[in-house]
Amino acid sequence: MKNYRLIAFFFFLVSLVASTAPAAYAWDFSDNQISTNNYMDITTTNGGSYYVGFRNAGGGLNALHITTGISSPYGQVSTVSSDSGHFYLADTGGRGYFDKVILMVAIKAPDSGEELSEDLKINIKASGYRWTSSGVKDQPPGVDDIVYVRNSIDRSFGLYSVTYGPQSWKPAGEADHPLMYGQSSSDEFYLFFVDTGVGVLGGNSEITGLADNGMARIDYSIENYHGETIVFNVYGYALYADAVQDGIAWTNKIEGTTTDKNARTSPSGYIVLLDSTDSSDNEFPDTNAIDYGDGGSVSYSGSDKWTPSVGNLNITSEPVGAEVFIDGVDSGQMTNASFTDLPAGDYTVRLELHNYNSVVSEEIQVKKGYVISRHFNMTPASGRCTILSDVRGARIFVDSEETLCYANWTFTDIIAGNHTIALKTSDGRVFSKNISVDQDKETIVFFNISSEDLPATEMISDDTNYFEDETNYNSSTVSGSEIASPGTFTAAIDEPSGKETGILGFLFSFISGMTGSESSESSVSLSAPGSGTNIPVNSTSAAESEGENERDSSAEVMEGTVDETAGIQQAQTGNVYITSYPSEMPIYIDGVDSDYTTPHLIYGLKGGYHKIGLKKQDLFSESKEVFISAGEAITTHFNLVDVDDSKVSISVESRAIRDGSFAVNGELPYFTVPSKVKADSFGSYVTYSDGENYYSKTLPVLSGGESIVLEKTDDIGSLSVASDPEGANIYIDGLITGCRTPYTLNNIGSGYHRLKVVKNGYLPVEKEIWFVSDDDAVDLSQYFILEEISTGNLTITSIPEGCMIYLRNFYTGQTTPYTFENVPIGTYDVGVMFNRTVFKDKEVTVLAYEKYGDTSVDFKLDEKID
Repeated sequence: MKNYRLIAFFFFLVSLVASTAPAAYAWDFSDNQISTNNYMDITTTNGGSYYVGFRNAGGGLNALHITTGISSPYGQVSTVSSDSGHFYLADTGGRGYFDKVILMVAIKAPDSGEELSEDLKINIKASGYRWTSSGVKDQPPGVDDIVYVRNSIDRSFGLYSVTYGPQSWKPAGEADHPLMYGQSSSDEFYLFFVDTGVGVLGGNSEITGLADNGMARIDYSIENYHGETIVFNVYGYALYADAVQDGIAWTNKIEGTTTDKNARTSPSGYIVLLDSTDSSDNEFPDTNAIDYGDGGSVSYSGSDKWTPSVGNLNITSEPVGAEVFIDGVDSGQMTNASFTDLPAGDYTVRLELHNYNSVVSEEIQVKKGYVISRHFNMTPASGRCTILSDVRGARIFVDSEETLCYANWTFTDIIAGNHTIALKTSDGRVFSKNISVDQDKETIVFFNISSEDLPATEMISDDTNYFEDETNYNSSTVSGSEIASPGTFTAAIDEPSGKETGILGFLFSFISGMTGSESSESSVSLSAPGSGTNIPVNSTSAAESEGENERDSSAEVMEGTVDETAGIQQAQTGNVYITSYPSEMPIYIDGVDSDYTTPHLIYGLKGGYHKIGLKKQDLFSESKEVFISAGEAITTHFNLVDVDDSKVSISVESRAIRDGSFAVNGELPYFTVPSKVKADSFGSYVTYSDGENYYSKTLPVLSGGESIVLEKTDDIGSLSVASDPEGANIYIDGLITGCRTPYTLNNIGSGYHRLKVVKNGYLPVEKEIWFVSDDDAVDLSQYFILEEISTGNLTITSIPEGCMIYLRNFYTGQTTPYTFENVPIGTYDVGVMFNRTVFKDKEVTVLAYEKYGDTSVDFKLDEKID
C-alpha cells in the first residue's frame, strides 16, 4: 500500500511541476534545430533519412520550383487563404529529372500570439512518376521505365509530426536562406519533411506527353486551425548526379540579391495563411458565405433541371495597383479588386505590375454563395544597368555592397527600383549617384571623376559586406563597337558633367544618338494584316513551356470583338461548326453531352477555349481544344479513321519575327516566338505573320527535337477569294484579314494555308489550300458556296429588368432586356436570375426571323420578390 501512495505522490509532483513550468505553446516541442545549412542528414516523418549536401554558396537554387500551373514550370510565390488546394513541383534544370522530391512543411504560430492548435491536421496527397534509376550519372529514365503513381502518399500529419525547430532558415547552399518569401527575421517555424515517393521529369528529360508535364502534384487540406501559417518548400534528391551522389542538393529559391548567381531564377513557394488576423497585407482575409438577406436560398421554378451558381472573388496584392486579368481577359480593375456575381467554377488570375514579375494562379475556385479571397506577394523584376567611367579600374558598389566588378561594366540582373551606385577609385575616393532601374529599359550611368576639383563622397569602409562569386554578372566593357549593336541602349543616360573631348566625347555623343528615341515595345498578341483584331496567343516562351503544346491558361487571350472596358462579365458568345468522318458522332462540349451529333453548329459558347469531344461507345473517341472567337463562328473537323496520332516535340524560333507568333497547321492557338510545341510527325506545317504578310513553312518528317527557324520569304503572291453570297469575312490561318468577299489578298506566302469564310446566317466554310506564287496577277482563286441556315432573333425581357441571362445553362454575360441576333432555329433552355436569389427558366423554340419575326420570351419575377 505504501508503494501505491508513493507512486501517487510522484505523479502529483510531476503534474505540479508541469503546471508551473512556462511553455511557449500548448504543444511542448523539443528544441531540435537543424545544425548547419549545407551538410547534414534529415529524417522524413514518414520514414527514412536523406543526406543533404549543398556544395556551393547560392548553388542548387535554379532547377527546382513550386508552381500552381503545369504551364509555368519556373513557378511563383503563391500566398493563399484557402485551407485546401493543390500545387506542383517542377524541374527546369539541365539534368531534366529528380529521382525523388521531398516536401518540407513549416508551421508558424498565429500572428495574434495565440498558441498552435493542438489538433492541427495537415492532409497531403502526392501523385507523379516513379522509376528505378539506371545507375548512370545524370541520366534521366527512359519513357518505358516510368510509371505514373496516383496518391503515392495519402496521409495526415499533425504537431506530432514536427521533427525540427524552432527554425528561421532552411537548408541551402547559402546560410540564412529564408523559409518563406517576405519572412520577418523574428519569425520561427516548426518543420517536418515528407517523402513524396515520386520524382519529377522536366523538359530536358526529352520525354513528351507526360501527365502534368512531368511535375509532381501535391494536394493538401488543413483542419482544426486558428490562424497558423503553413509554408511548403521542396527538396530534390538524386541517386547519381554530378552535384551529389545519393543525396539532396537542390531546393526552391525563396529570395536572392543582385549578385546571386541564380538571379534570373524567380522565387517560388506556397504559403497558406489560415484565418490570419493581420489585414495589412490582405484586405479580404476570409472566405465567407455571402449574406443575401434570405439565408442564401434561391427560389426557382420551371424545369428544375438546374440553377445558376454565382459567387464573389476578391484579389489583393502587395504592392497594390496591379492589373487583374481573369481567364486572360483584362478585367479593367487593379488590386485590391473585388468581383461580384461570377459564375461558380475555376478561374485563372494573372496580375501585371510594372517593374514586378507577373503572377499567375490557376484554378481559383469560385464557390456558389461564397466570397473567395486570394492574396499575392509580387516579386520585383530585374533590369539592366551599365556603369561607365572615364577612369578605368574603379570598384563598383551597389547599395553599399561591393560587387567585385569594375567600371566599365554591365549588370544584367539588378532588381528594378531605386539604387545607389558608387565608384571607389584606387586612391580611395568615392563617388555615388542615385539611380532608378526600369524593367523594360537599360539604365546607363556615367561618372566623370578624372577632374581633380570634384568632391568625393563619404568613404565606404573596406569591411563592407561583399559578394563572393565574381561570375555572377555578365561583364561587358563598353566600347564604340559594342554600342553600335542595335538595341543595346534603350534608356535615358545620366549625362556626364563638363565638356567631353576625344574618344570619350565621341562615345557619349554616339550613345545620345542611339537613345534619342525609345524602341517600341512588342505586344504579346499579334494583329492580323488589314485588321485591328487581336488573336489569342500562347505567351509561353521556350524557356517556360519545356516542350508541351498545351494552352497556357496563364497566357493572355485577347478577344478582339469584346469591349474590354465592360469587364469580364461582358464576354460575348460564339459558334462552332463541328464536322467529322464518319458523321453522326455524339458531340461533347467541355465534357458535357450536347445531345447533338455531327455535323452540327453549336451556338452560345462563351468566347475563349473549349474542349470539343466526339465519343461513340466502343467505336471512336477523340477530343481537341478550340478557341471560340466571340461573336463569330469557327469550324473544326475530326477524322477518326486512319489517323496517325504520332506527335513529337519541336522548337520554333526566328530572328526575322522575333516578337511575332505562329500556329501549327494554321490552327489556333498561336504561340510566341520562340516556343516548344508539338506537331504531327508527318504532314505538318507552320503558319506565321510579320504583321504584313502571311507565311507558311512545310515541315519535313519529324522524329522529335528538331529546331525550326521561321524566315521571311520573297515569294509573296495574290489569292482571290469569292463566295455566294458575297460579303463573307475572310480568315487566313485563323486570323481575320478584315476583308470580305469578293477580295484579292496580295500578301500570301507560298505553302499550305488554312482559308475560311464566315457570314452570319450561313454555315462557315474552311479548307486547306496549297498556294504557289507564280508572279501572276492572281496566283490562285477560291470560290465558296455558303449553305444558308435558318436563324432568328431571340429577345429576352423580364420584370424587373437587369436579370442575368443564361443560355443552355451558361451565363452569357448579358442582362435583360437583350436581343440575341442570328440564333440558329431550335429549342433552347433560357434562364434568368435576379439578385442571385430568384431564378426562372423556360424552354424556348427560336423560329426563322424572315417568316415569324423576333422570338420573344418574357419573365415575370416580381411575385417572387419581397
